[in-house]
Amino acid sequence: MAWQVPADAAHVQRFLRAVQNQPDEAARQIRTFVGSGLEITASGYDLAMLVNTDLDKVRIADFEARLRSQIEPQLLATYGVRVVQVGIERLTLPSVTLTATVDRMRAERETIATERIAVGKREAAEIRSAAERDARIIQADATVQAAEIEAQSRVQAAESYGRAYASAPQLYSLLRSLDTLDTIVHPGIRLILRTDSAPFRVLVDGPPALELPQSPAQDERSE
Repeated sequence: MAWQVPADAAHVQRFLRAVQNQPDEAARQIRTFVGSGLEITASGYDLAMLVNTDLDKVRIADFEARLRSQIEPQLLATYGVRVVQVGIERLTLPSVTLTATVDRMRAERETIATERIAVGKREAAEIRSAAERDARIIQADATVQAAEIEAQSRVQAAESYGRAYASAPQLYSLLRSLDTLDTIVHPGIRLILRTDSAPFRVLVDGPPALELPQSPAQDERSE
């Protein structure tokens, strides 16, 4: 606020009586007086009337004019001072209100952060659970397929063994005995076993005389 004492004897005498001709004291008292008038004037305005992105809704000039009309008559009557200009330097909240507002905003942000963390953990748990379920299903399917393949291979092996035995029984027995020896005897192993029992009998007796099936041409020559 800018103010001055009018060049009038009555106003000059009023100013001298009020502040003993001390401009600094006058400024202090007037500042307190204006602060009270500011609170009264501000009670009639919403914050959106003073701070707004829509310039058509901003009424700062009206606010300043109303404040001036409220304090000017009282300042002139009490201090002999005439108000030259009133302007808003800054807009802020009282310290108590500002602290409470900041605390509330912080609490709201912390609540939002906590909710988002909880949602993230829940979604992560759902994804992990679904992945583990899918893994168990895939593993179970693989186990079933492996069992089926093994069963088919055993069936095919049995069929191959059957055909081999049917075509040459003695040769089949010899090869199976040798396969058994190969799985039992290897370097570093010493075995003391009877040699007159299978499958070690072939080590003493040698391979038996094999009766191989004759071809049709040989059957015709023998006749």
